[in-house]
Amino acid sequence: MLIDSLPPIVFLIMLAFFAYSYTKSWFFPGALFPLFWGVCCLLPFTIPNLEVWSGALWWIAFSCMAMSVGSILGFQLGLPRQSKIESSKDQPIELWKPVTVLLCSFLAGFIYVAYVQIKGVNLSLADHKLPLASKLLLSFMFCGPLMAGMIQAAKVLPAGMGWLTITPIIPSAMLAILFTGRSQIYQPVLYWIAGYFSYQVYLKQGQVAMFRIRYVLSVAIFVLVFTIVGMGLNMFRGVRSDIVSTEEKLEVFAAYASWDEFFLRWERFHYLTFGNVAFFSNYFKMAWDFPPPLQYGTFIFAGPLKLLGIKQRQAFETQNIGTENTEKGVNPNVYTGFRPPIEDFGLTGSFFWWFLYGGVLGFAYVKVIHDRKPVYCVFLVSCYVDLALFGGSFFRYNSIILNYVISLGYLQWSTSKSTTKKMYA
Repeated sequence: MLIDSLPPIVFLIMLAFFAYSYTKSWFFPGALFPLFWGVCCLLPFTIPNLEVWSGALWWIAFSCMAMSVGSILGFQLGLPRQSKIESSKDQPIELWKPVTVLLCSFLAGFIYVAYVQIKGVNLSLADHKLPLASKLLLSFMFCGPLMAGMIQAAKVLPAGMGWLTITPIIPSAMLAILFTGRSQIYQPVLYWIAGYFSYQVYLKQGQVAMFRIRYVLSVAIFVLVFTIVGMGLNMFRGVRSDIVSTEEKLEVFAAYASWDEFFLRWERFHYLTFGNVAFFSNYFKMAWDFPPPLQYGTFIFAGPLKLLGIKQRQAFETQNIGTENTEKGVNPNVYTGFRPPIEDFGLTGSFFWWFLYGGVLGFAYVKVIHDRKPVYCVFLVSCYVDLALFGGSFFRYNSIILNYVISLGYLQWSTSKSTTKKMYA
């Protein structure tokens, strides 16, 4: 019942305000993290007959508290040891650098899409294989939008060239249509948004308004568009089978598509969109009674471990949420980001993970706003994206890791700071 679940939700909101008081910014990871999960914990109650265990909500609340405490300590450790007044000016970014990055990102993404289409690789299959070199191209499907969002925030392009910041998303849209994957368009858009706000945090030293009418309307429009696109792709997935040919896919889809079928997809889609906390709740009931054996980083660090040949990546199993849901085809394998630390480090050890995670993000945040080092924006991006992906990837995929490395390199290359005067008081 909702009434039994209100205390941990209220606790999360209060925790968010407490962390916010340290920096006066909702984009401070220690404040945004509990605020986001406080809202997410309410979403399952919009779906009838979807049960949520209050014990799981308290676990989320205490995990968020460990993260927030870690971020505050990281923030304090990152503060300058001496009080200093620094007059500095950022050197303007040369126009050719962002233009080159945007065009190269679009080209790399397009080559990746063309490659998988020509080779007939079905990305919808969990066991599909691609050469290691293609991971470099795949990374540009993420870092291209990420850097584009930062470039848009920096306002370095002339007014007539602003459309260039959208081009890195075009290959992702093509991939989503070809392989009917929601995440293939959803993730790049999230990286664009996260890149934009992380760089806004840098430019405005954290004082970025979150609840402005423009931002609220933008979020509402984004959710609406994502829902419509997701339902459409979900309907497309229902007829794709193992067809790889684009022409055959479109022919079958055209014969199958209807408005009635489109709206029927909402029955499944809203479970997958709003039910993630409830899915974690089902998992956590079992984990609480029968703690899983420790995996020692197998889930969180799956990408590097697979690359080094130490351990193959393990997929989360699908669960059934009641007979009624199963009949609707809802068999999710998403358990939020709170499951991997439990699997890897146990119930108690997961709190240490969240504390460490928060400490790194808090330290990066203070380096962005006080030391004016834009390269640390990449850490903020990882936080913002992980939230919107209900737990994100962490180090689970090498293409995501490479995405952050490339983005960090771009920031280091394109931005610099010249100090004209430094005084220590």
